[in-house]
Amino acid sequence: MLSALRPITFFPTVSPAHEVDEALDGTLWVLDFTAGLVMHYTKGGALLGSFPTVPVTAGLAVDPDGDVWVTRVTLGRIRRYASDGTILDKFSAGSSPRFVTIPKGTLGVRYCGPATPHSGGTSARLLVLGSDGGAFVPPGSQGTLCMACTTPACPIGRFNEPSQIIQGPTGSLTVDLNALPTMPVMAVQPGATWRFQCWFRDGATSHFADAVSVTFR
Repeated sequence: MLSALRPITFFPTVSPAHEVDEALDGTLWVLDFTAGLVMHYTKGGALLGSFPTVPVTAGLAVDPDGDVWVTRVTLGRIRRYASDGTILDKFSAGSSPRFVTIPKGTLGVRYCGPATPHSGGTSARLLVLGSDGGAFVPPGSQGTLCMACTTPACPIGRFNEPSQIIQGPTGSLTVDLNALPTMPVMAVQPGATWRFQCWFRDGATSHFADAVSVTFR
């Protein structure tokens, strides 16, 4: 027996509406596959805005910062847009990418951003996924390494084992919280705050993404 009924809202968009994703603020982003149009709605169906992308875009996702990512099937590319339609980044993504998924449940507090733009003209970003200073430019790098510490001895580690090195424009790394690569190896303790940043090659030099601090429970 049903004790309550949950209302469902329907509203017209376009035909065909190929992909839909919900932003953290509860609004909805819809992709028109044929026309290459991205539309922004309230959950009640009110149109908040729209912007054109490119025809034959198949996938759409909204990241925790509110940027919109779409995939272009014919050229094998992924594009990232600001919510007002400004293109922020684009890169190759194999043959005929059709879907893009970005988890919303990120951890930590983003700081030291946006990062110094790399040779492609945009800034790299770091997302930390899971459950519950100072800054300087290292020799040979064009980016900024962001650090902060409240104790005299600040452990710093690098994920530089062959299995931890990411190839390509994007990637992910699973962190063993019982063995952070400091000297000596350390385990994360409840209440401790650790800071993470991505260091990547950029042609003949290197750059950094922005940084994320995570307080573990």
